[in-house]
Amino acid sequence: MDFTFTDEQKAIRDGIIRFAQAELTPGSLERDEAHVFSKDLWLRCGDMGLQGLPVPAEYGGAGMDPLTTVIALEALGYGCEDGGLVFSICAHLLACVVPIWKHEFFDGGEVWIEGATANPADETARLEAVHRACGAPSAAAALGTPCA
Repeated sequence: MDFTFTDEQKAIRDGIIRFAQAELTPGSLERDEAHVFSKDLWLRCGDMGLQGLPVPAEYGGAGMDPLTTVIALEALGYGCEDGGLVFSICAHLLACVVPIWKHEFFDGGEVWIEGATANPADETARLEAVHRACGAPSAAAALGTPCA
């Protein structure tokens, strides 16, 4: 079995590393010390399509295969020193977006996926709606991290 990256996978990896180093890493130490999560950087990741890597294009995702998705997420982690942002992107993608997409938790699940994979500007409200729909208590309201 050949695990050599394709030219496209190399380009994706290199592009995400460059983006993360140039756009996401600056100020990461200050944000960490201040316990601040940058909404602006979250939105920039949305503009890059990171919140919907494996999701089909018809739902607003990039339609990447599993290996390319892993390569992209590894590149994000390599290039970005903001561990909270990297963790948030991965958790959002793998614990929220993919299960909703794969298991259609909600009627009209495509509405949830399209909003979650595009530029998720109102993520807290979306998470609150998901929690209410599942009958779970609010998680977002209990968070103590300011969003700048």
